[in-house]
Amino acid sequence: MMIKCVSFIILFVISSYLMGQTSEVPKGYKYNNYFSLAGMAGSDMYGGTAAWTHFHRVSKNRSQLKLGYGIRLHALFGVNRKLVTAPAKLTRGVTGPIAIFSDKQKNNYDTISVSRPQTNAINVFFTIQYTFARRWDLGFVLDLAGMSFGPKQVATYVSSQNQPGDYTQAQNAYPSGFNLLLLGDNNIGTLSTDLYLRFWITNKWAVTGSVQYVYNEFTTVNLLRLDNDRFRDQLFMGSLGVTFCPWRSETF
Repeated sequence: MMIKCVSFIILFVISSYLMGQTSEVPKGYKYNNYFSLAGMAGSDMYGGTAAWTHFHRVSKNRSQLKLGYGIRLHALFGVNRKLVTAPAKLTRGVTGPIAIFSDKQKNNYDTISVSRPQTNAINVFFTIQYTFARRWDLGFVLDLAGMSFGPKQVATYVSSQNQPGDYTQAQNAYPSGFNLLLLGDNNIGTLSTDLYLRFWITNKWAVTGSVQYVYNEFTTVNLLRLDNDRFRDQLFMGSLGVTFCPWRSETF
């Protein structure tokens, strides 16, 4: 579903670019720097984000298609979350692009339960945005790489494949320190993919709503069954926030 949605957005904005107008736009790096704050919530998870984004038009004319990049901080908190075995070599039996299409290896799935998970992640991201009806932006954001940190958590480890008594003690775990987009189960760490809609109240201030698909990963101190120490939570979250752009190329 997410892949179909992304494909539609890309086709839509490319076709819109081809019909772009020809008048000049303001020049200079100071234009189209966006500063955003948002709150987010999902099933037993909540948090917030702070982000800086810089956009570039794909041409020198008035095409409303922009490509951008930026950096953002995620602060995620949860209640009684279960995290599942993360590495693709265990969950799919293979690594690389082929893992996206491979069957799940459910015999390799274990879980850790964390009562109060907390993750702070700083990631760089890529974004694409299309402006329509002058006041509306439709966009897509993809975290690429970064780092995570957070307090130690005491997790309960569960695996139906263990012999009685194996790993029954509590396991210490931390947010995985390194984040990297590698697609699907190949991903490492805490990453977010967002689809958003923004409405500009004035030339500088806007409200933004989004749907986010979040990977949240923890690493246990000990290697457990199958020499694995990485466990992942995946969930959809909704977000609502404000955006400030002191120098925006569009005007009403």
